[in-house]
Amino acid sequence: MIHIIIKILGIGLGVVLLALIRGQMLVTRTYTVNEHSENRVRITAIADLHGNAKGHKKNQLIERIQKSDPDLIVYLGDMVDRNHVDDSIGVLLSLTESLSKIAPVYYVDGNHELDLKSSSPEKYEHVIERMSELGAVQLENETVSVEILKKGPESEKNVTVNICGISTHYYWGDEEFALTERLRVMDGINVLICHYPESVIWYKVFEGGEPDGTDLKEGDSGNGHLDVALCGHTHGGLVRVPFKGGV
Repeated sequence: MIHIIIKILGIGLGVVLLALIRGQMLVTRTYTVNEHSENRVRITAIADLHGNAKGHKKNQLIERIQKSDPDLIVYLGDMVDRNHVDDSIGVLLSLTESLSKIAPVYYVDGNHELDLKSSSPEKYEHVIERMSELGAVQLENETVSVEILKKGPESEKNVTVNICGISTHYYWGDEEFALTERLRVMDGINVLICHYPESVIWYKVFEGGEPDGTDLKEGDSGNGHLDVALCGHTHGGLVRVPFKGGV
């Protein structure tokens, strides 16, 4: 019995150590959505940096993104950190200055940005102003359409990407549902970005309707399409390890 307990504790310790090590590594994950579509764009998404990109880490991140050759770059929130406000703001602005030269940048706030907005509105406004000057576009419960010029071996064409950024956390109302419904029926590649993946799950944004399954509008069966939802917040996933967080 003691041996079994020791083995269980050993496995648990190994999982925690692995999570800690992985948490300090720069990991790139590539997902292909609707690979048979003729309209293809590449989006690089960054989430929950919390200002953790200095020196060689920042250079490594920029190099990795440059190699991925993105058409668009999106930030999914918590790029600053409420506990290291000034340092994390400096990292964010410096990183954005570099990344905006690679591809257009769009972003939504996370809970740390909203905390900064409440606790230090002057600093928050400074960040928003500087981000705009650097070419980054904040999406605050709004949708923009972006034309991407794709060059082929014999021709080139414009591909429309509709990006809806929802900054509301947890409790969505009519405005948020209307945004996702509108996005779903737009022509082009339809992308939702928001900080909380729980919102995407609770409100069934790929299906339309409220958490109880009723549709927002009578007779609406969600015939349009939402290609992908990009979210952050969970720091690795919805599986949580005590005292560590997402794995």
